[in-house]
Amino acid sequence: MVMRRVLSSPKLIYQRLAPKIGSRRTKRVRKFSECMDGSSVGSNFNWVIGDMSNPQNVAAQETILERLYSTKPFGIATDRIPSNESYDFTKVNLAFLHLVAVNSVARMGAINKIKHLRILDFGGGVGNHLHIFKSLLPWLSIEYQIVELEQNLKLAQKLNPEIARFSNLSQVGAVDFVHLGSSLQYCESWQEVLFAIISKKPKSILLTRTPMTKSRTRLWKDSNGYMQWTFSKEDLIYFFLKEGYTLIRNFDITDATTYKSRNGCKILVTEEQLLFEYNEKSSKL
Repeated sequence: MVMRRVLSSPKLIYQRLAPKIGSRRTKRVRKFSECMDGSSVGSNFNWVIGDMSNPQNVAAQETILERLYSTKPFGIATDRIPSNESYDFTKVNLAFLHLVAVNSVARMGAINKIKHLRILDFGGGVGNHLHIFKSLLPWLSIEYQIVELEQNLKLAQKLNPEIARFSNLSQVGAVDFVHLGSSLQYCESWQEVLFAIISKKPKSILLTRTPMTKSRTRLWKDSNGYMQWTFSKEDLIYFFLKEGYTLIRNFDITDATTYKSRNGCKILVTEEQLLFEYNEKSSKL
């Protein structure tokens, strides 16, 4: 009888199951933009790329900015929902995600008793989250930075000139709070991106619209032909724990779908929002 080695500790499990930096699997991802040593980044990349600077989208972004400082909903108004057909409530989910981000930023400011926050939005689009924070958390002074694709940085400069804009993580200084909204899964070397972010010593890291599974971390090609990671939730949580970050809040999922592998295996993928905070005790693991 052959005895197999039992992976008894979280560290051994992580080393065995987590994808390796520079592995063949990692190198298969198509490169979209050189944002951090060969990694790619985009805000909601599968639909934003090449589309954010068109006139219709620019007008939409300007409308959002106008609504943020009024009592009007910055997503959709109830009188605009068609009465005789089904409606895609994607924007309702986005409104929920805005509140998740606001809740997380407010929590960090209160716990650390600081009124000036340095926020990094990795894959932050044109930076409209800054105005969400400013309109709902007016007592906070916010220094806002985004890392994005070149074409989106140009639009950000037009709409939000007060935001610090970068195309590479190496250009970013120390930060207090980091938001990765639907961006980590499109990074070729996602571990390197996280290591680079953690080197900025943020107190909190928020992942939103990030695909999680109970299976192993693996690559998939989505319906638009783009490559993206789906993350083993257990491995991702341990990755952060090993770097000193504890999972504080697991917010509601915003989407769920079933992926089918080449061998016919079906895997449930949930779109989740995870908030991590730095804990010195965790860093000693």
